[in-house]
Amino acid sequence: MRLSHLLYLFCFLSHFAHADITYRNGHCFIEDGQIYLSQAYDITLAEEPVNALKSGIVFYFVFDITLDEDDSWFATSHQLQRERILRYDHISRQFIVEDPVTLIQQGFINVDAALEVLGNIEHMAIANTNLLNAEAKPVLNSQLRLNLDKLPVSLRLSTLLDQDWTLKSESWTCQPSA
Repeated sequence: MRLSHLLYLFCFLSHFAHADITYRNGHCFIEDGQIYLSQAYDITLAEEPVNALKSGIVFYFVFDITLDEDDSWFATSHQLQRERILRYDHISRQFIVEDPVTLIQQGFINVDAALEVLGNIEHMAIANTNLLNAEAKPVLNSQLRLNLDKLPVSLRLSTLLDQDWTLKSESWTCQPSA
């Protein structure tokens, strides 16, 4: 009788274990007239998305970054998106993280190691300070999300209602310092 209760409890609790993206740490700074961003996120995938990866579905994660110039009179906002791709290679049996900007590909034997690298950006150039208003006090807002629009159409409908697929971090704000 106790075993059946434990099994029921395990099934009940596993239903609430879901995927998530959480902010770990980060900073933004100005160096040589350039605004840079470094961030780290913890990404957790549930079993269903991992199985989708292994069956050949490609995941597109997007860093949504907004640079707000506040010069006390007007506020100008600049949008930037940086994409990272996660896929599974059946031949090498590795999870591949690709950066379409730098064209760097890295292979990992397990999904957790791939997600660790995918959730980290270091010294990403955001904007040249010469292009900003001289009196502006720039503020960066950033978040990481799984782009559901790039999933196959047949999968999108089921992902809209499933927490295991709605991966999106909280927004993070930083004012660059020299």
